Amino acid sequence: MSDFTMKLNAKGLRTAASQFRAAGVDMQQLKGAYKKMAGVVKTNVGHVVPVKNGDLKRTIRASATQKSGVVRAGTKKVVYAGVINYGWPKRNIKAQNFMQNGLAMSEAEVISLYAQAIDDALKSINS
Repeated sequence: MSDFTMKLNAKGLRTAASQFRAAGVDMQQLKGAYKKMAGVVKTNVGHVVPVKNGDLKRTIRASATQKSGVVRAGTKKVVYAGVINYGWPKRNIKAQNFMQNGLAMSEAEVISLYAQAIDDALKSINS
């Protein structure tokens, strides 16, 4: 598949996930939080993606694992997501950076959701 993917990933997240697992944190709880964060980014990416006929916008989707949130754009039929985002100078296609811009627009809300998820995870260890 020719998806263009952006992962929401905090530095040290893999180590934190291992430590949470060892402490007995329900990792499905964190997966739910990552899905919510990816949904916020997906919404904002949808606001800034260039729209010619709407095909690219319709391919934007969010998912999550126990370690990260993921936002994807593009499919086998809409293979140009990466080209539109990063550009293609040889073809005079200017970079639109819609994925990065959507992520930047989401930063404050994602940080807040992440802080709440970590707080909830820590509380579950102590109870």
